[in-house]
Amino acid sequence: MSAVSKQTVGDLLNELASVGESASAGTAAALTCAQAAALLELTALLAAKRLGDDEEMTRVAASATVLQSAALIALDHERTAYADAVEHGDLTEAANPPVAIALAAAQIADGAASVASAGHWPFTPDAVAAAVLAESAASIAALIVRANLRDVPNDPRLEIAAKASTQAAAAVERANAT
Repeated sequence: MSAVSKQTVGDLLNELASVGESASAGTAAALTCAQAAALLELTALLAAKRLGDDEEMTRVAASATVLQSAALIALDHERTAYADAVEHGDLTEAANPPVAIALAAAQIADGAASVASAGHWPFTPDAVAAAVLAESAASIAALIVRANLRDVPNDPRLEIAAKASTQAAAAVERANAT
């Protein structure tokens, strides 16, 4: 279990707004990613029920649970990654948590697009919202990766994060097409 899972949303938002804390856009991206995963889990479970215990939707819901945990772990790492990287004199160290966030967010967006396209139900907008939130998280994470790796233009993490962001954006398009 991540340390952040024991905090209230208000505590996290106060930390994010505090000048003295190391929380940043990466923290916001990870939190947004975790929220998207929670919405995905909910909507996939509802879709599975509507489809008669559909195995694919059940797998999507289980995957969302894992991805939410991954986002919260990345949030924990993100909270200290930048300060640690500055202390070590190597900003490239701070690129790993946002890469993890971007990858998780892309998977969440894909899952949400699958749920949204599975049927037209009262919760379909929630699945689309999960995709949009995930795309936002992936986009922010890719932005942070670019900033942290600006002096290392050939670092493969740049392409990984960019592809994840593009994948999430494509998933939003699919989700909105329903």
